[in-house]
Amino acid sequence: MNDKPRYGTVPISLLRNIHIDQKGTIRKMIDYTLYDRMIKENPYYAEEEPDAFEEPAMEGSMEYFNLLPNDLKGRMERGKEIYDTLHGTPNASISIKKMLEFQERKTEFDLMVFSFYCAIRSIVGTKPYYKGTNEFWLARAFGYSTVKEYQNAETTQAEKDLRVRYSKRDWLKKVKLTLQNDWYLIYVSTNKYIRMRGYYVSFKMDLEALAIIVKGKNDKYKIKENEREAVMAKIFG
Repeated sequence: MNDKPRYGTVPISLLRNIHIDQKGTIRKMIDYTLYDRMIKENPYYAEEEPDAFEEPAMEGSMEYFNLLPNDLKGRMERGKEIYDTLHGTPNASISIKKMLEFQERKTEFDLMVFSFYCAIRSIVGTKPYYKGTNEFWLARAFGYSTVKEYQNAETTQAEKDLRVRYSKRDWLKKVKLTLQNDWYLIYVSTNKYIRMRGYYVSFKMDLEALAIIVKGKNDKYKIKENEREAVMAKIFG
């Protein structure tokens, strides 16, 4: 069996229900991942009716992710329904191993770490690094495409409570430290050596490489700011 990590596509909007129905949400993620892989390998199935389904197509998708084939037609039908609804919305590349791990019961904090992980992977995408804001990260972690959508959404009291809790500095810091220590996130933000707005993150670079990029960008900003100050001093001084 191939031990190489296999990553599947997961629509981040599915995260909206993860605290209400953890197992159901993860199942939807896996079914979507399997169907998405099947369509990539067999594009013509996207235009076919479910009755035209052939088991080898979904079986091949499951084998790609090192899963034992089961409930092939059911997975295809559920995956297709989600795909038809959510395809084209923001998504994240998540390992099938991580999805399977979260089929087991997890704590609220564990689920939030998973949600923030999915969120930041949806933001970074295939880029080597990304500069972002906490507001956007929070929006994606709760399953929303944009900050505006997040702010304008009608929510349950339970979600409101989670939003308040994980917007607080201490809880957000705890999530970020867990992602850095256990989930391979490389993270650089304001520290005793440099002050800046937002943060830089990467899953592909090491800390030293990302820090060098951040310093270079900060140095360029300082140079431009000094140049503006020199012009102002010359004109108005």
